[in-house]
Amino acid sequence: MDIWQLFEEDEAEQQYVSTHASPTKDSVPRPPDRRAQCNLAGLANLGTTCYLNSLIQTMYFTPQLRQRFYELTEADLGESTDRNDQRTRKIPLALRRLFARLQLLERKSVPVGELTAAFGWQRSQEIQQHDVQELNRVLFDAIEQSLVMSPGERIIRDMYEGKLVNIVQCLECGAASRREESFLDISVPVKDLVSLQQGLSKFTEMEHLCGDNKFRCSACDRLVEAYKGILLSSLPPIISFNLMRFSYDWNKGTRTKETNEYAFPDILDMKPYCTEDTELPEYEYALYSVVLHRGAAHSGHYYAYIRDVYNEGNWSKPASPSSSSAAGEKKKAVDVDFLMCNDAATCVHALLRSMEPSQLPVPIQDMTKALCDKTGQSWHKRFKRTNGPVRKFLKHHAALFEYDQQRDTVTLTDLGFSTDVCDVSIPDIAADQAAADSACWFEANDEIISAIPHAAIKKAFAGRDSAYMLFYARRDLIAAAAETSPPTPPQSLRALIDAENEELAQQREKYEFASNQRTLSLCSLDALDYSNHIFTFKQNQDEACVTITFDRRQPLSALIAAAREALPAARGTTFTTLQPLDDGSFYLTNDVFVTDEASSLVDASFPSGPVLFWDGTVDGKKIKYGETVVPVRLKITHFGRNRSEDSKFTMTFLRSTSLRAVRRALADHLALPQEYLMIHRLDASSADDEDKPDFLAEDRDNNTLFELSIRYSAELSVELGGRGDAPMAEQTFAHKQAVVPLLLKPSPQSRDGVTVDFERTATLRAVHKKLVALFGGSVKETRMRWSSIDDMLSKCPRLIVSENQPLKSAGLKPDDAVIIEDGSLAFADSQFVLRLKLGPKALSKAASHFKKEAKSSDVPLQHRVWEMFVSKSESVEMLHNMALSVMSLEGKDWHLCQANWCGEIGEPLNDLKARLDKTTLTHNSTLFLEHGAINGKGMITVEVWLNLDGIAVDDHLNNILSSSTQQQQANETHKQGAEDQQQTAGVGNDKATEAQAGDDAGADTTPSDEAQEPDESEEEKRIWCDPNLRRVSTVRVEATATLQQLKDEMMKLAAVQHVIPAPDYMRLREKVGYRQGRVLRNNASTLKKHKLFNNAAVCITHLPQGETLTDSDILFKVCLRDPTTRKTNPPQELAFNAQPPTFAAFKAWLSSETGVPVESLVAAKHLVSKGEWTVLRQQQQQQQQSNKNKSKKKKKNKPPKDNIRHAPLRLRDGDVIAVKDSALDPDNTDNFATPYDARVQAAFEASIASKRSERQQRQANNPEWYGSKGGDRKEVGISIQVPDFASLSVGDAKSADKEGTGGGGGSSNGDDDDADADKAEEQ
Repeated sequence: MDIWQLFEEDEAEQQYVSTHASPTKDSVPRPPDRRAQCNLAGLANLGTTCYLNSLIQTMYFTPQLRQRFYELTEADLGESTDRNDQRTRKIPLALRRLFARLQLLERKSVPVGELTAAFGWQRSQEIQQHDVQELNRVLFDAIEQSLVMSPGERIIRDMYEGKLVNIVQCLECGAASRREESFLDISVPVKDLVSLQQGLSKFTEMEHLCGDNKFRCSACDRLVEAYKGILLSSLPPIISFNLMRFSYDWNKGTRTKETNEYAFPDILDMKPYCTEDTELPEYEYALYSVVLHRGAAHSGHYYAYIRDVYNEGNWSKPASPSSSSAAGEKKKAVDVDFLMCNDAATCVHALLRSMEPSQLPVPIQDMTKALCDKTGQSWHKRFKRTNGPVRKFLKHHAALFEYDQQRDTVTLTDLGFSTDVCDVSIPDIAADQAAADSACWFEANDEIISAIPHAAIKKAFAGRDSAYMLFYARRDLIAAAAETSPPTPPQSLRALIDAENEELAQQREKYEFASNQRTLSLCSLDALDYSNHIFTFKQNQDEACVTITFDRRQPLSALIAAAREALPAARGTTFTTLQPLDDGSFYLTNDVFVTDEASSLVDASFPSGPVLFWDGTVDGKKIKYGETVVPVRLKITHFGRNRSEDSKFTMTFLRSTSLRAVRRALADHLALPQEYLMIHRLDASSADDEDKPDFLAEDRDNNTLFELSIRYSAELSVELGGRGDAPMAEQTFAHKQAVVPLLLKPSPQSRDGVTVDFERTATLRAVHKKLVALFGGSVKETRMRWSSIDDMLSKCPRLIVSENQPLKSAGLKPDDAVIIEDGSLAFADSQFVLRLKLGPKALSKAASHFKKEAKSSDVPLQHRVWEMFVSKSESVEMLHNMALSVMSLEGKDWHLCQANWCGEIGEPLNDLKARLDKTTLTHNSTLFLEHGAINGKGMITVEVWLNLDGIAVDDHLNNILSSSTQQQQANETHKQGAEDQQQTAGVGNDKATEAQAGDDAGADTTPSDEAQEPDESEEEKRIWCDPNLRRVSTVRVEATATLQQLKDEMMKLAAVQHVIPAPDYMRLREKVGYRQGRVLRNNASTLKKHKLFNNAAVCITHLPQGETLTDSDILFKVCLRDPTTRKTNPPQELAFNAQPPTFAAFKAWLSSETGVPVESLVAAKHLVSKGEWTVLRQQQQQQQQSNKNKSKKKKKNKPPKDNIRHAPLRLRDGDVIAVKDSALDPDNTDNFATPYDARVQAAFEASIASKRSERQQRQANNPEWYGSKGGDRKEVGISIQVPDFASLSVGDAKSADKEGTGGGGGSSNGDDDDADADKAEEQ
């Protein structure tokens, strides 16, 4: 079983929620999908039941078998409404229903839960790994036992039972001993054989008994030489062959899988393997099912190639693989994703087919080069580990490829499915082959059924995906089935399926209606004020907007009619999105629907924010809007000759406006000469001097406001240039940097207050004392609330819990209001104070619920905040219930999400059992109550970090990042194990530490990157971490997204937009612990290709001139070690590029960068997680060192290629390389240890010992899950519960169940020797 299928749930049990709110009260679950185009149904996988699904599909397509089950009546099977009635033959009943559903039920996949329940299986047995050959025997035995004393008791025997004769013939007297026995399947050997015919010949081969193995002849009455063998005396209508691909290797002590080529024909002549006196109406059998096993001996997945014997499916014959186009035209290549395909045969086959006929045969060297261009990797890296050398691989797949050893070329073979591929003794049956080619074949892979070409069966001859069971039917049965209609289920089953189909149709109709409902929040131009591209609502936004629900399957004209009905005063037919600005105003971005009025809106996206319904004009004038017409309102401070001439005003420009145009507009407004104006930014410091404001000199006049990072509400100062005196802007900026003006108020309702300047280093306790001095009261009996701009909109100031914080880190901004109120902070140790808001989807869902409250409240619903006091010991589930209670909401279709650093909806709280003090919640955390299910399937979350090296951090960026830092610092105080702040930062994350214990990159693995670091110098910290990494936020993208799409999502973050002008100026690197790791290259590659999965962390580095790194560059952190102090200097990030990247070139490059002579230079790589240094030597020296202890009898290893990327050095991006001069430290040339490393090693060893102890304890507590070797899981045989129907009388309903299907209802666990030898354990 593939690992991704291990956790796959039954499709019938999955409940999906539409990404948009449904108009009904409860969410509508997604119904099962309809049948695929082929009109055949698959079977749902319950965990690891692929072996069962493959066998059931084979039985379903077996000629006559389905009809035999349909002929049984409910009375024959004792169907009863009582599930515990022992007289009910549950397994045949479940099989009849399953066959009928596969035939008639309108579903893509049919659940098999009823059948496994009839087996008596529990959930633990449905996820247990089993072998399909073992199931074949146990299931047939169970069906026989279930049909005892019924009209169908001989179904299995009549269809599958044959007879064979064991013959022993004396070579002296000629007497023969014959013993006949029956069989239901035939096990044929595979090892060292090349075809099924050879396997049958081996199976029926006569063995010569001689020497110590002589036979005692009863006629001769002594030991004599004899022949012993097996022949078939009677053949059943259906023959199943078990291919013995699995055997036990006694030398290696493990089970192995034979993947050599083993051909089998479409038409099999069984006469050569029967006795001479055997007389049958038909000796030829036709192949109709191949059960394949994908994987190795201890893991894998089963699926089947099945012939549609009744022609029930819609099958369109695929193009013949060997067919070529017209002369002069290029062959069409197979639709293969070379980057994702891991099957070597498929890739090579598709590559050769894509070539011109004149290019074939192609030299092996050219073929491997072309394959490398397609896959991005050489054969050695991509396929050699699983398929061996390329020439050996081509010889092994002689059925697909013709390899000329003398010319060293390869071409395609004739892909007609002939039977003489591997055995020249097989006769030519071209006429039969033509009939076989016309058959319809399908691949049954659990839920998925797909048509395949007949030639695809040859892929099952060999390899990891190889045939494991073969099913043949007599040719007359196949011919009869093709000429007749499929078996018809009885009326009772048809009525049952019709009722289920009707219910499915109703579910689909409800779901399609609900999933196509969309909501729009519309407003008219009459509800807005307009000025300089900025719109503001005249009244409350909720009152000004009208929410309408619309079926997106209808045309745009219907939506326009609905909008006109909701807004009678509105004019026009255009819907335009209103994008919010920082101060609550809006600007226009783009039209929502770009289509004609007759087209439907199925593919349109519906915004969640307000939408303007208008005609595109204001006061009769056409208004420009779009992403290029984004307004920027600037706060201007003019410094005159004296203070009486100072003034403040605002001006609005577009972000595409140049600084020259702004300078001209300011000069015209102030009536000052443009050439003498000095413009400074009061909200950003200079790149050269942090204590001075950013001066916008004339050499930057050609830059736009966007390029200068001047955003909405930026503060600028204007003054005339002086001579020698410091500009007023610098004095104002220095004052703003030193103090924080706060508005102190006695109550939230009070309009008057006192503005007091506080030093940034002052604590909140000083503010509290000032409030008490101004408005009275006691410090112990009062507390403070802080009201920012967002809080003013919600009219719910934040409660200040910790008064020991300085204003600089508390987040208070100039002109924020601080209010005093009665109360204490005694609750802070045992309770959280949390802020609750409605999420975007919840706003539209709960709009009607809060309609009455919205009319009586002057706070818009999207800004309303509920304050909650919750005990820290409560669970997330209790918090969820309290939130619903506070808002007076009901239902289970809600969830809570935390707010991210910018106050928007962030990660969901999905661990309902977790205690609040074990989560990342802290005081004043904002939670969003959201409607619907948590994140959809196929989405991943990527954590975004920003590298601040070389970036001028202005106030705006610092404010954005500081909120994230406070959040992380608060989260860290609630984590387990944070008591010991001096513990080394390199150990903490058990999984990451264990996974990287042997990692050459030595990545650091720390629970949180904001934890308190060891007491090291700044220079030493930079050796094992990147201190300038700051967490920005998280983004959600599809798991199949490309790196370019991830960059586009990151560009939507405010902090990234502030620093990075475009994705081309962004370098992404994987974040590993404290450090930056490998560089993520190739924007077209998928995240999966880059090995970026859910919760991955990625660092962004700003590139001033775009990306300059090539694919051959390696980024190192290089530092020079001082042997006398045992310390290293600050590292430098340097890029190494040499072709080829040999060790000699690497060493010469280090010498040129550090100044250490090459002759005495010693370099070492730091394994951060282990606190060790690995000295880097020439690869040949390391190879000689490793070969010293090897036996002389063994062949010497070939010298490795000199490449620092490969073993044994394996150098990667982000590796820390230390360099020292051995001449200065001749006694300790290999010693690079630092005082920090000793602490890391002690903590690392303690962590490994702890995990080892836990692992041993788990094994001791669960011995049944572990075999004699560590983690090998114990094998369990298949067991199916069947009552003993032979002993049950009509009135006896209390007979006890007996497990298994052995004699008299006993157990059949598949433990016979042959089954054990062939068992393929799934994973």
